[in-house]
Amino acid sequence: SALAQEVRVSPWRALLTERSMGENALPVFRASYGGSVSEHFRFGRDMGRAFRSTISARLAILRSTGLPRPFDLALHEARFPEYVAELRGLANGSGLAFDTILRLNLDEEAAHDLPSGELFGCSDSVFSSRRRATDEEPDDRPQVAPPVVGHNEDNSPADKEKVFLADVAFDGAWFVALTYAGELPTSGFGWNADVAFTTDYVEPLHYLEEGGFARNFVSRSMLAARSPDDAMRLASAPHIAGHNYQVFNKTHFFAGEVGRDEAVFRRIEGPLFKANEYDWLAIPQRIGVSTVHRTTRALAQLPAPRTASDVLAVLWDDNDVDGSGRYGIYCDTCTLCTALFDGPRVTIYVDRRRVWGADDWAVRPPLAEDDDDDDIPEEEQQQQPGVAPPENTTTALGPSRSSSANDYHWNVMRLDAAGQHHAAAGHHLRDTHSLGYYLPQSDVHLVIFFLSFLLVCILLFVFFLSWPRHTWDWHWTDTPVSTGYYN
Repeated sequence: SALAQEVRVSPWRALLTERSMGENALPVFRASYGGSVSEHFRFGRDMGRAFRSTISARLAILRSTGLPRPFDLALHEARFPEYVAELRGLANGSGLAFDTILRLNLDEEAAHDLPSGELFGCSDSVFSSRRRATDEEPDDRPQVAPPVVGHNEDNSPADKEKVFLADVAFDGAWFVALTYAGELPTSGFGWNADVAFTTDYVEPLHYLEEGGFARNFVSRSMLAARSPDDAMRLASAPHIAGHNYQVFNKTHFFAGEVGRDEAVFRRIEGPLFKANEYDWLAIPQRIGVSTVHRTTRALAQLPAPRTASDVLAVLWDDNDVDGSGRYGIYCDTCTLCTALFDGPRVTIYVDRRRVWGADDWAVRPPLAEDDDDDDIPEEEQQQQPGVAPPENTTTALGPSRSSSANDYHWNVMRLDAAGQHHAAAGHHLRDTHSLGYYLPQSDVHLVIFFLSFLLVCILLFVFFLSWPRHTWDWHWTDTPVSTGYYN
């Protein structure tokens, strides 16, 4: 496929490779930056370069031809200068116009001017209680445990294999977020060391004409939250349209609904199912047929979840209330992935198969190059960067950069069928800011050798021209011109 081709602008300007991940895959973009606005621009530029062709392919998904009427770029740049810089970097790295990148990030807001066509909305299934049962002890001996939160990320079938995990740190403060190519992290789910959240699309009938912010900017700001209270405060910003947010840590879970200029968050104890509608805010809205069917199926026909397995059973149910399967909670074509937060553990599934996981979502996953090579099969240790991984594996793309050095490391991480990490060292890349492209370190040595050789040749040529002997003028006449050295 086109995504499998390596992106190159010249033999000397090798950019990050973008490959088709194949089925059951989720690329990972890992990097670290400083805290300045220019560093946020570099983050966007790096994402744009890494997923250039995927971003271009997503343009066909746009439902609108322009920006939503109330969008105020100056307002967003004053409130979120770092995130506008990330969008400008995305435009620079992908080679697309800034307005085009803006349209990708504001497509949900712009879609409010179009007839309702919602078929692909997300679903959340939750069980939260001071005491909940476990899979091992389902009934007899319940224990104190954190909430179990599951989220189906549903969208257009055209977005299959066009999302990735962004694992990024700014001045040491990291986050992990599902990211659509060409958009800010995250319009799906994300977390950091202190708080996690998921989001669901809603469709209020009216815009906030002035002073509202776009959903992607709000959810991007929540990735920097330092507590659930902080995340809920950020989520409660005035919205151009609205959104649903589920905010939680290892002890508390809150479900929130945010409209244009009002918001409500409730602490939940017990089971909960949320789809793409307001349940508590009295806001005029359009509710899609899919939302009605999924909600009815979850609340009226399926048992209430009490364990992590129960939560997955709800999210992976593909039957419909009428038995047709057309509007199942799980959709084979439009469920891009499923995230399950079970206590400290987080697991991500694609096509119901585990493709990524961590034992403690509050701890940033280790760098691939820190993994022990002894745990990597010999054939994987010999795998070379730029070569497609074996079948039934998935790949994670870099770059990742140490905050103390201006170096990039292209990490190639593979997950086997059981979802276990294996890693192989990739090219060591140095970001050459003045030239604006990436150059593998091995090629740097060749360039230095070539330039040194060229300099020697030039010096020899100049020395040859200055040697005392007969010379000829530049008119290429046949008559020698004496220099006087031998007179």
